[in-house]
Amino acid sequence: MIQAIVFADRLGEELSPLCDNICTAMLPVMNRPLLQYTIEDLAGAGVKDIVIVIADHANQVESYFASGDLWGVSIRYLLSRGEESVNQVLSRSSSILNTPFIAIRGDVLRTPCCQSFLASAEHYDGPSVIARMGGNTIGLSLVRTWPIPIPEIDWHRENFASKQSINTEIYTGIYVPLDSLENYHQAILRLMETVLPANGLEVSAGLFADRLSRVGSESHQSGHVVVGANTSIHKSARLQGPCIIGDNCYVDQGANVNNSIVLPGTYIGENLQIENSIVAGNTLFRIDRGVQIQVPDPMLISDIQEEISATVTQWPDRITAVALLILSVPLWVLALFLSLSSHVWPLTKHSIVSNRFDLNIGSKDRRIVNEWRFSTNVPILRFLPKLFLVATGDLRMLGSAPLSPMAFATPKTKWDTRNDQPNSGLLGPAQLQLPKGAPEEEIRLNELTFIARKNWLTTLICLFNALPLMLSKRAWFNTSKELQELA
Repeated sequence: MIQAIVFADRLGEELSPLCDNICTAMLPVMNRPLLQYTIEDLAGAGVKDIVIVIADHANQVESYFASGDLWGVSIRYLLSRGEESVNQVLSRSSSILNTPFIAIRGDVLRTPCCQSFLASAEHYDGPSVIARMGGNTIGLSLVRTWPIPIPEIDWHRENFASKQSINTEIYTGIYVPLDSLENYHQAILRLMETVLPANGLEVSAGLFADRLSRVGSESHQSGHVVVGANTSIHKSARLQGPCIIGDNCYVDQGANVNNSIVLPGTYIGENLQIENSIVAGNTLFRIDRGVQIQVPDPMLISDIQEEISATVTQWPDRITAVALLILSVPLWVLALFLSLSSHVWPLTKHSIVSNRFDLNIGSKDRRIVNEWRFSTNVPILRFLPKLFLVATGDLRMLGSAPLSPMAFATPKTKWDTRNDQPNSGLLGPAQLQLPKGAPEEEIRLNELTFIARKNWLTTLICLFNALPLMLSKRAWFNTSKELQELA
């Protein structure tokens, strides 16, 4: 059975700030993630064994596609440092490769072509066959022999091809690399003129509405308009196509949206005129003028989806922390006694970057907060005050290690130059899964995987694994060096 290696590790800097808080491969295209088109194309060609290479916002990809059951495929995941050389990624993971395999970019726009490409590739011998459309490579290659160079799959190198490769032309379809905001805007609106939405009903000629959406034909003025799931359009609002309104949006009375893309979870305020634009949360990109506007007034445009989800997901952790604070009262007494017996001051102050979601600004505020620690050398007692930060929402119960202000301001990797710091928590992979002295890069990769696979089941498993840690020698008798690692 043929295997597919799907590269979805673009950092998306050319689409900034649109991709600051979303994986490039998860950008909505006709209200479906961009990567979904590639997965469905592979499934339609009979390719069932799929490995997805991910980097930034890895949790978004894993939580959406999971094991691939919804698409009738089996999906596994590999972590990349982001826009790594394809050959580097594959060399590091050669043990899972089965030749022949398809190497394909999943973070570009490409209409279905895998089935016709595989049929055409059968007529050619050689170690690899490259797909082209209009003379340009389209990030799709069949690899029969490994290892060989396949630079045509690397991001920004699609038109470079190995001398060992054979080219085959695909004569129908659309391929767009989506390498600029203008490119994204034009390509998506162009696509909707030729491809009908996969979901939803046609409310009126040219108006398509997904499940649980509320939109009437009176709002549709002209052209093709697609309205996502759970979206409400006020009856006095006006939609002029081509136009796409994402899932979980609300367009208020008197608003006019024309030739624009409104990304999921966005509120469009009363009487607001949106034209030739991309709207994402509280940011508006006016494509025809090359203008980006950050709108501070949530009554005009705002990100309602992030506000709701962030508020809801914080509360279980905060309630758990309050319960643990109550149950740990005897330990607080012991910690205070041991601290006073060996130090003049029972508490020491440290600074970390907060993880709290601020409803007023619609995002994590990343403010500096004080983290108090007992002066005792017993780690489990030393870090008891961290429970207060979980209770206030500044930390999660489970997550990556909290960052100091200096570490946050001086990033060491490409990941950390972006607004994608995983949710920091009281416990995480550094304490639960990795040995002492693990390299920083290994910790970071482990944290991304940890966050990506986090759900109610993995949370329970991690909490169960934390119990032996609480009773271990490491938790009660660590040296000063080990204390620093555990922190």
